[in-house]
Formats: sequence, structure tokens, C-alpha cells
Amino acid sequence: GIIVMEGRNEKVFEWVLPRKKKQMKEQGVTLEQALRSVGRGWEPLIKEVYLEMATCPGFYLTQVKEKFGMLRIYWGGDYEQQDIPDYSTKFNNFIVITENKSGQMCETCGNDGEVIDDNGWLRACCPEHVEKRGV
Repeated sequence: GIIVMEGRNEKVFEWVLPRKKKQMKEQGVTLEQALRSVGRGWEPLIKEVYLEMATCPGFYLTQVKEKFGMLRIYWGGDYEQQDIPDYSTKFNNFIVITENKSGQMCETCGNDGEVIDDNGWLRACCPEHVEKRGV
């Protein structure tokens, strides 16, 4: 939780916090930006995240990328406005499940796949796209 400081620091707190919240929200990743950040095969996963986010008001994504052959999703939220404290736990669990699903889907086409070592570069792909790269 937030500890409200007494005296002079309280005025600073009241001035800084609203501006910081606005700045954080402006840094959110749009659906279009998220979709451009990874391969087309993971588009359904990204869209599911945005649908889930609609049930958790005040949350937003800060970054979407591929890392070590799997989807990585970083997020933030306006936690003070949440009426139900379980929102952040629920959303975080959803993100973890989604990231794990990405390791079982080809990032290129979305078919069943797995994370493979492609000459030192980890990537999620189906058997067809493994062959196309000559791994």
C-alpha cells in the first residue's frame, strides 16, 4: 500500500503521484503495437491478453516481446483504484499462463510447436518452420 507522509512531504506526494500515474498510462502498449512486436502465430495470445485486461480496469501493458523463444509480457496498473485486490494476482496468473502457451505454439504460424535451439537462438516453431530454417 501507499504510505501518506506527514508535513511538507505530503504536498510533494500529492503533486507527484497523479503526474506519475498519467505518465505510466501514456507508456502503455496498444494492441497494434503489441501485435507488431511478435510473430503472427502469437496474435491470438496477444488478443486474449487484451480481452482479459478489459476485465481488470486500470491495467495496461508496458512491453510485449519474444525472449528465449517465448512471449514476454510486462504490465502495470493503477492499483489504488482496484476494488478487488485479487485483480493483480488474477491478471498476473493469466500472463504467466499465456507466456507458457507461447512456448508450445509456432511464433510464425500459430500451429503446435516447441522451443528449439536454432544455432544458439531459442525460438518457438512447428516442425514445418524448423525445416524451412534448416535446423
